[in-house]
Parts: sequence; C-alpha cells; structure tokens
Amino acid sequence: MNNKAITPVISTILLIMLVVAITGGAWYWMTSVQGNLQENAGSTIEQTSGMSATQFSIVSTICNATNNSVTVVLMNSGQQAFSATAKVISTLSSISGTVLQTDAAGVSVASLAAGTAQSIVLGLTYDIQPTTAYSVKLIIGSSQQTATCTAN
Repeated sequence: MNNKAITPVISTILLIMLVVAITGGAWYWMTSVQGNLQENAGSTIEQTSGMSATQFSIVSTICNATNNSVTVVLMNSGQQAFSATAKVISTLSSISGTVLQTDAAGVSVASLAAGTAQSIVLGLTYDIQPTTAYSVKLIIGSSQQTATCTAN
C-alpha cells in the first residue's frame, strides 16, 4: 500500500510551531497594542478631568458705590492653571437673594496659574448704593463661589 500521511513526529512539530506562533502574537498584542490603548485612555482621562476641575476661592470682594464697580480677588486653589478660555460669570444679588444683575459674557481669567491670585473688576453696571450689603456669586467652569460685600 502506498498511503501518504503525516507522521506523528511531523504533526507534533507542526502543532508546537502553531502554539508558539499564537503565543507570540498574543504577547505582542498585550505588550504593544494594549499598552498603547491604556496609555491613550489615561491621557484622555487626565485632560478631561483637568478641564472640569477648575477650583477657585474668593479672597476678597470690594463693592464700590462711588464708581459702581465690584472688584474681587480670585485665588486658583486647583492644581492646574485655568484654561486660556476661562471666564468668570458673575451675579450680583441683594442679601435677601433677589438677583440684581448677571454678567453672562464673563470676564477673562485666562491662564491663572495654580496657587496664584488675580484681582478682577466684574462687568456689572448695577447702581450700587452706599452702605448696602450685596451678594456676589462667581462661576468658573463647573465651580462656583459666593461672597458678600458692603458698599462704601
């Protein structure tokens, strides 16, 4: 008889070569492709959290009845500088809570470094009365703070 077949030795060698090739491909994917995917996902999460993590505090608030201005000193209490497009949205209210004016256009506080303070004059034009107490609410990104002042 003239039967042609693969001998057990050759079939074992082919099976071992197949296992080694599959193992090598899996190792390459785990070390190279998967590593790159994890690194890219990590940097995206860092960028996203950095954008929404605007943290600030109001150091002082001055309501000036003479020139109808409200000046605040902001401190960047976060760990990153404010973005180049960061704006302060402000609302002036009476102490009882009645909204007197809102500046939705905002005032730029671009690139305020972490741990630093900046004095800004808010874009409010309300007729501030002497010896009257006011509430000033500031919003930057997703963070907000409120302070009070009494006009001089």
